Amino acid sequence: MSILFASGYGVAKKRRKTRKRASYPFGMAGCGLGAMVFEDDPRVPVQTLASTLNLIPSYIFVFPTFGMTSGTSNCKSDGAKIRVALQQEFLSTNLWVIAKQSSQGNGDMLESYANLFGCSAGYRSVFFSALQDNFDLIYKQPGVAEIHSATTGLMKKNPDLRQNCQHLF
Repeated sequence: MSILFASGYGVAKKRRKTRKRASYPFGMAGCGLGAMVFEDDPRVPVQTLASTLNLIPSYIFVFPTFGMTSGTSNCKSDGAKIRVALQQEFLSTNLWVIAKQSSQGNGDMLESYANLFGCSAGYRSVFFSALQDNFDLIYKQPGVAEIHSATTGLMKKNPDLRQNCQHLF
């Protein structure tokens, strides 16, 4: 039995080295008390113990989620990453409409897309013109990530958009 466990542990350990690690301050047990104690130690026994420690506040306090949702238990989310994910998801869902409206220089979906970048109302026309004038550059490479990257790169080069679009990362 121990040979089977040891060989399985070796395979899991080997796979873990090739996997790209997330940039979170905790391991696979998630955030909570265990994450604060053991941080991101990748060993399975340590993460099992961390997971157990994550449950302890639920037995002591009535509402253990307070520590997790308030950010006091190492449970934090990166707002910039969330914004980029939302922008890319919106682009993915509405790609053809956004592309068409970008070529025309206006439209409701383009207005919503500018809103996701946090562009102030007075500078949305600058956003529309930038997308229309650089349509071939933006849609040169296929793929949502590439189109999003080209769009944000263009916006960062434009001083008005760089200054007036709050969610440009």
